[in-house]
Amino acid sequence: MHARIQGQDLKLLSHFKISKPLISFYSYKEHRRLKNILHKLLNGKKVALISDAGTPCISDPGHALVKEAIEKNIKIEVLPGASSLITALVGSGLPIDSFIFCGFLKRKPGKIKKQLFELANLKKQLFFMNRCIEF
Repeated sequence: MHARIQGQDLKLLSHFKISKPLISFYSYKEHRRLKNILHKLLNGKKVALISDAGTPCISDPGHALVKEAIEKNIKIEVLPGASSLITALVGSGLPIDSFIFCGFLKRKPGKIKKQLFELANLKKQLFFMNRCIEF
């Protein structure tokens, strides 16, 4: 199972001779695929939730799968990997002993302004994910 597999990622899988069935798990497909994947897990199959864009479940698909698996007493193993959030925090030079991760900024300027206004009084470092957008 994967969040996204693109051309370069397929080359990497081929290089290491990894040829397992892949199930796309984009956020808009997550709930449609959930029942099938849980069925596989409950029947003893092993499944890996991977992403080409950071760590699954951190502003990336996967939360619903992990939550449902835990509720069904399916063992979950988490392997640390690249996380743009942690990389940005460490490289920021800001104190990060306490911070709030706010996920992605809203897409529309008016909604971004409202989101930032609602968070303005918090006394912690705030970190956001951002898409390439024009203001």
